[in-house]
Amino acid sequence: MFRIQILLFFLFALALNVTAQNKKTSDGPGLKESLEWLKKNIVEVKSGGFTIIQKFEYDAADPCKVIYTRTETNSKGISTTFRYEFTLKDIDPYSVNYVLSGTRINVNFFVKNRQRVIQAFRNDVVQKYEFNLSFVAVDVEAARKLVDGFKHTVELCNNQKSDWYSK
Repeated sequence: MFRIQILLFFLFALALNVTAQNKKTSDGPGLKESLEWLKKNIVEVKSGGFTIIQKFEYDAADPCKVIYTRTETNSKGISTTFRYEFTLKDIDPYSVNYVLSGTRINVNFFVKNRQRVIQAFRNDVVQKYEFNLSFVAVDVEAARKLVDGFKHTVELCNNQKSDWYSK
């Protein structure tokens, strides 16, 4: 009888542990708040001879679908606009990090399995699809916050249920 009680106790404890692991606690802001935070904190950066104007937008109907636009103006005043359209569900949250590159601090990330699903445009001309992308941060502290905020937002999108069956 004692062995059965111990066995039942361990089975109950195992069931509670599995339930606790499957239940994701929502620490931090929700999806809309996270997207608004990213929109506010991906800002203009002056680096070396470049001025980089960045814009982060999302679709209200499908908030995980985003558009990132970066306009780079060099010291001669020549501007180039890059636009990237992608879904946050495709991003690998473990790949998000920041890298110091010359006078720039880039927040880099990759698509899951390095698939080329980020649609790229250069001066509104379609380019080949990309599998990685980077934002430019003002300083190291801003880069750390962008990494944490972007990871959090990607994880929120990954936890959303798919609505492929809705009309």
